[in-house]
Amino acid sequence: MSRDMSDPSTNQTTAVGWQSEPNIRGTYEILQSCLSTTALLCWSSVCPNVPALGSGYWRRISGKLSLFILSILMPEAVLFVAVGQLYRAWLDRGIAQTRGSNHWGLRECFFVNMGGLFIEFPPQAAGFPQPAPIPVDCRQLRYLIDNGFLEMPQIQPEQIEMRNKSNGLARTITVIQVLWFTITTLARVAQGLPITTLELTTLSLVLIMIFSAAAWWRKPMDIEHPIFVQCNAPLADVLAKMENPRNPRGRKFGATPLSFYNREEWVLSKAWASYTNILRMLCGGKKPSTAKDESTHTFSNAFPSIELRQVALGLEASSGLLTQVYSCVLLSAWNAYFPTPTERLLWRISTVAGVAFGFFGCAIAVLDRYGACLLRCCQYPRVWFRVLKSANGSKTGQDFPLIEGDTMPKTTRATVWRNYLCTGPDWLRRLSNLSPGHDPELDMKLLVWIPATLLCAVYCLARTYVIIEDIISLRQQPLITYEVVDWGRYLRLL
Repeated sequence: MSRDMSDPSTNQTTAVGWQSEPNIRGTYEILQSCLSTTALLCWSSVCPNVPALGSGYWRRISGKLSLFILSILMPEAVLFVAVGQLYRAWLDRGIAQTRGSNHWGLRECFFVNMGGLFIEFPPQAAGFPQPAPIPVDCRQLRYLIDNGFLEMPQIQPEQIEMRNKSNGLARTITVIQVLWFTITTLARVAQGLPITTLELTTLSLVLIMIFSAAAWWRKPMDIEHPIFVQCNAPLADVLAKMENPRNPRGRKFGATPLSFYNREEWVLSKAWASYTNILRMLCGGKKPSTAKDESTHTFSNAFPSIELRQVALGLEASSGLLTQVYSCVLLSAWNAYFPTPTERLLWRISTVAGVAFGFFGCAIAVLDRYGACLLRCCQYPRVWFRVLKSANGSKTGQDFPLIEGDTMPKTTRATVWRNYLCTGPDWLRRLSNLSPGHDPELDMKLLVWIPATLLCAVYCLARTYVIIEDIISLRQQPLITYEVVDWGRYLRLL
């Protein structure tokens, strides 16, 4: 006798035996797996610098939030931030070891470079207020020690560990989640089951964030309370003796009053400062003053958490290769299923743009580093030699020697165009440097700023489409996409 299973009374009284799990997965499970993996990995991997003294709650977590959002939107930038900080700590680790503190290593250098050591200066004279403590990095600390302004601070590992808020349980959960997601995704590929673009994007993010977390492995996390050291000379006396031959006029710029001593800006850091100032202005912030007035700049007395430092060429090339691998993972969905042909075409264009962004970005970095040498070796005409030399720091490009055998007169039409390309109209030149007080270290020649800006704009559009398509493509997928991995196939091999 047949039973009507739609009858509620039948469902409540019918007894059945062992039931297997359904051999499918749902859209919610895909979303939950990808989003939880992304959130856990990015939040537990990023390591911000120490906030300024007296910062409120939102100010204290702003560094971690900014790195967290950047790791989702542009993980390549986070990789360069982490590698730059690791390279800086690696170079600085010998400072303390040559001064009697042999226990100093990468962790101690990370701690100091992230703003974990504050210097307290005495007042200039009786009756003067005591200046606020300021953070110093390892190179500034070395200068103060070498010139007798203070003794080598004895920072013990226990002092760092008691301030370190690295959560072992959170990292363990993150490792388990990332491993499980990676294994299941690769198993689907091995069994010929399709994966969604959201899973592919998450897998590429896992790849690049693992290397970022490895670069930050020895960096303390979420330090809020620094160590204070007393200096035996007023701040004015220290500043009077310090000098940076590269930038003798930049004393009033930077994160702290001592930043000018070892400040080194390059094409990526200048471009990042330019774009963040433009974005801040577009989001309704106060329009920065472009007047060349140092008094309009205020010190934050904290090192920014997002800082793009120039590293050795080999390390820079390795990081660039990793970013290309990240882009090529997204490119592997070239023939994947998309709800419409238009979405497939836009995905292909966006992923190709991501790969091109890496190539052209590396080219700009190489030209910034070796452009003048390349032009001299190739014996280019004098006008192009001066164009690129001008783009690398010269104001006019006419204070460089001529290439041997060049007898072209200075006043030519090409010279006029060269000057226009390097300087451009006033409004566009001001737009390239919106820093308060017009920081001279952040000046970029338009010959570099314009193509870099166009390149970044294309990348942002491509990256935005990839993120949007990851979500909207879930509205329609082949039925086989929802089949789960047959783990019994691997168990039968044992």
